[in-house]
Amino acid sequence: MARFTTAQAAAAGALAALAERLRAEGRDEEAGIFDAQALMVEDQFLNDEVARRVRDAGEPLVAAIAATIGQMRASMQALDDSYCASAPPIDAIGSSILAALRGEAGVLRDLPAGAIVVAADLTPAETAELRGGSVAGFAVAYGGPTGHTAILARALGIRP
Repeated sequence: MARFTTAQAAAAGALAALAERLRAEGRDEEAGIFDAQALMVEDQFLNDEVARRVRDAGEPLVAAIAATIGQMRASMQALDDSYCASAPPIDAIGSSILAALRGEAGVLRDLPAGAIVVAADLTPAETAELRGGSVAGFAVAYGGPTGHTAILARALGIRP
């Protein structure tokens, strides 16, 4: 659980720092996405459910995180709200915590100029890390032109 708490703090810190960098660039609306995600990373239900799964059910930490994120996603998808039902922010916070747990935070910042990123999917935070003109574009297997990643990419001047 100490590893989980450390990963949560690292993920929340990275998301808050990204929000501040965007805010400094005059991108307040985009920064708000990451402010909200930083808060969601430290959600009390997430803490309590991961702890319950690890301590009481004996699940491995990564499995407990994934199962809890899945449970949160299912709850969001059950809401009568099309934005909430799409649930990418829930998956993104899970990805942020798992990346911090593995020490993989910020790996997209060091790509060579002109790189094209090919991935199964990109979280909003990963997409925001591609801004700045060094990446030529990206292709993802999931999502589409109206998905959260594509909308954020266009807002940041990145070609999806």
